[in-house]
Amino acid sequence: MTRFRLITAALCGALLQACMTVPTADQGGTDTSASTALPQARNFVFSWGMFADPVFDRDVVTFNRTFANVYGAPADIDAFGFTSSRLSTPDPAVMQSELVEMAAQAVDGRDTVVVMLTSHGSPDLMAVKTQPNGPVSAVSADTLAEFLAPLANDRQILILQACFSGSLIDELRSPNRIIMTAASADRSSFGCNPESDNTWFIRSLNRAMLEVGAQGGSWEQIFARTRALVAADEAANGYPASNPQRFVGANMRSTWTTSAM
Repeated sequence: MTRFRLITAALCGALLQACMTVPTADQGGTDTSASTALPQARNFVFSWGMFADPVFDRDVVTFNRTFANVYGAPADIDAFGFTSSRLSTPDPAVMQSELVEMAAQAVDGRDTVVVMLTSHGSPDLMAVKTQPNGPVSAVSADTLAEFLAPLANDRQILILQACFSGSLIDELRSPNRIIMTAASADRSSFGCNPESDNTWFIRSLNRAMLEVGAQGGSWEQIFARTRALVAADEAANGYPASNPQRFVGANMRSTWTTSAM
């Protein structure tokens, strides 16, 4: 089993500074008989608040709840958070095991696995702190790619909420993957202070799913609405644009442009 390797970050101080010093931020004929009907595609959700601050736990709780409200309860949902009594403190080895199990359940080319990761970030890194008073480490895009490798044959939607999260896209590109990030490679995202209800990107994504996804809108439309909501919040507060980014793999283009899920 591939283990999730944490990289001790000599740049931990700079990583946290980058986030915390910005403003708070048929072939053939058709057979309609029930006995030959194809099974319906299912959704799986894996959410991880990677940094032990309450805001990231709230991102997990609200994203999971909103997704289930809009698209129905997933076939399997794994939630890893920190401060909520409803969620367990994550261990990377346990998370890797859970992701492997989820990948085994999902039918290749039919089911969709949604992975939402939320944390602080710096260029090419996302921060990890598994205990409120524990040490801070970081994971690179290469390590995240290894972590996600069990899903290689599955349809995936990967959501990355962190400052500079667009810098991770190049290493995480896959034909079977849609990637949405909270910020471009050279920009901070906002709302990551511990007392925030949600990070601004996840708050806007939740709202976009409710406004657009619930009406049958596509992920392309959901992302466009998310960007607009984030931009409006930033402009209203006089903050620089975070400029959320997206990548759409070749096998996911119809998923991106047609009714979500």
